[in-house]
Amino acid sequence: MKTENVYLRLVKNELHILVSSRVAWVGFLIIIAGGIMAVSSFFVLRHGPYESIYVDGKLASLLPPQLSFPLGTNAYGQDILTQLFAGARISLFVGILASLAAVFIGTNVGLFAGYLRGTTDQVLMRIVDFLYSVPFEGLAIVLVALAGPGYLMITLVISILIWRGLARVVRSEVLRIRELSYLKVARAYGAGNFRVMYRHIMPNVIPTMFVYFATNLQAAILAEATLSFLGLGDPVQISWGQMLQQAFNSGALRSAWWWWIPPAFCISALVMGAYMIATGYRQRSSN
Repeated sequence: MKTENVYLRLVKNELHILVSSRVAWVGFLIIIAGGIMAVSSFFVLRHGPYESIYVDGKLASLLPPQLSFPLGTNAYGQDILTQLFAGARISLFVGILASLAAVFIGTNVGLFAGYLRGTTDQVLMRIVDFLYSVPFEGLAIVLVALAGPGYLMITLVISILIWRGLARVVRSEVLRIRELSYLKVARAYGAGNFRVMYRHIMPNVIPTMFVYFATNLQAAILAEATLSFLGLGDPVQISWGQMLQQAFNSGALRSAWWWWIPPAFCISALVMGAYMIATGYRQRSSN
């Protein structure tokens, strides 16, 4: 059986486990709802996220929810519903891209460290230990100061820091798997290191990759909101974290509850959705 067919069969099996969990299904629906918000923001919004709106010649500042503005407006006369839908693009883009990058990096680092061992293992694990000692916000501030604010930089920072746990787990699994008899036979028949790692070992860690993708997704969404709240996001692209930052800086948290509750709820919902996917998968795969 070809290598790609092995991976395809395993991925289908893991997806079957996911869809058989009601908890995971609820999580999927939440993430899908966020995706619908992000996609529809390109087509159905009447205003730009930073467009100031005037009503009867006056700035529509801090209007409470009403028929014309279902979620009200902020202090700058901007439609909060528009910003909420537009902000979904950033949260999902950063979350999914950073999680995929972290799974790719963490899996490969764990494979190389666990299988090659020796100096390679020592060097890679010391890098992991170093990254565990680096404060997340501190590294983000330094990198953004060097490269400029933006969501690609935020994605890079998040992916750099959240692959560490997966690398350690994959390394532990590889250390166990590499001593199995069928791998000794494969090596005896002349299989090289790359073939053994990616043809015979990596399929065994796919379940771990699935779990960590969902776990990393919730961490990445929350991290993006945190960094945007700290002012490290792209100033020309709205995000839920930026909405919270603007509400906080305005001093209108108490008087304009409709400004900060919607983005806070959406962030919490996406994080909860990713958590439910990971939890549902763990529950079904352990049965």
